[in-house]
Amino acid sequence: MRLRQAGDADLDWLADLETTCFGVDAWTRAQLAEELAADRIMLAADDHAGWIDVAVAGDAADVLRIAVTPAQRRTGLATELLLAAIAAARQRGAHRLLLEVAEHNTGAIAFYTDVGFQHIHTREHYYVSGEAAWILELPIEHTTR
Repeated sequence: MRLRQAGDADLDWLADLETTCFGVDAWTRAQLAEELAADRIMLAADDHAGWIDVAVAGDAADVLRIAVTPAQRRTGLATELLLAAIAAARQRGAHRLLLEVAEHNTGAIAFYTDVGFQHIHTREHYYVSGEAAWILELPIEHTTR
């Protein structure tokens, strides 16, 4: 699968994937357009099966979004997206990667911990749904998986 930087032409399918993957917590088209206009690492699969959005500030990078279509889950696409984003964040000077994940999302938590992320904090009532988020961190200086 080929990954590329996402652009304005991707807005429609990104919005559809947001709704599919995140329901009430989905970003709006306006929010997605703002992300596309920002200086972000936004990688998209050519076949529109997934994307990742990472912000880098100083030595820290924050995974803002990662989404994969239900049909492409457990195919390695999420890992490919994450590892490509880690490499890009490292090139921009990041030494650690942070993200939030819904505490009930055991599949995502297992995925992230398998990559090496560790739970460092919980934010209560983080999501629109009222659910708490786990804050996970990964040192990326030597991530090779």
